[in-house]
Amino acid sequence: FQLANIQFGIFADHILEIVRLGSYREIPMPLPYIIGLTQMRDYIVVIADLRKRLGLTPLPLNPSTTMIVAKFSTGMIGVLVESISHFKQLAEKEILPPFSIAGFPADLLHGMVTERDEIILLPDLDKLFSSYIHVQLLPITQSEKVAFQYRAIPG
Repeated sequence: FQLANIQFGIFADHILEIVRLGSYREIPMPLPYIIGLTQMRDYIVVIADLRKRLGLTPLPLNPSTTMIVAKFSTGMIGVLVESISHFKQLAEKEILPPFSIAGFPADLLHGMVTERDEIILLPDLDKLFSSYIHVQLLPITQSEKVAFQYRAIPG
């Protein structure tokens, strides 16, 4: 999926559904990035605006807003994203160890993947949503791309 011109990935075994934002209930005094609750099938799903969690302006809340419903140790979370780009099957060896990039701390990432000239961040959404670490997503700089390419080369 994409947020602020940065590609992100989420492991498919976490994903239950990709849907449009439907009706939801607001809750009193939520965390700043929590939008509310909705019910899907027999589950209560917490709706979280990932842009807001990453220090960006919130997504517009309308029926066309995309939501990835995923299961984590903290429960069912509907993650609001700008867009879904594609699915990609990865071998474990293709996932590179994380390092701090784009304002994202390394300990909140599972790892990173390169695809053509793109860097795909694999955030640990479980940690991200259960952590109070301040994250301010920034554009990936040219020097970060060079450092990433240098790390990605074996040897």
